[in-house]
Amino acid sequence: MIGVIKALKVMPYQIMSAVWKIVHVIDSIYSKHGLEISVEDLKYLYAIRTAGKGRFTFKARNTNQAMIRDMPKEDGSSKLQFLFIKADF
Repeated sequence: MIGVIKALKVMPYQIMSAVWKIVHVIDSIYSKHGLEISVEDLKYLYAIRTAGKGRFTFKARNTNQAMIRDMPKEDGSSKLQFLFIKADF
């Protein structure tokens, strides 16, 4: 997922939860077959779209070949929570 964040040049909190779900499911499928998901794979399958102010989501490039065809609609009741820590490494 870090590769996706770097490639999109966004912060984790800017990515809609649907993107996290999509990446997790595709990664699980790939892992079961001994493959590793790449940013290029995701860019081939999905286009990045804005979803409100400063937020981003995925849109299937070809809905007939989408790996994930349907997901429950987000009603806002399960918002992601982030904790930001400042540290010197």
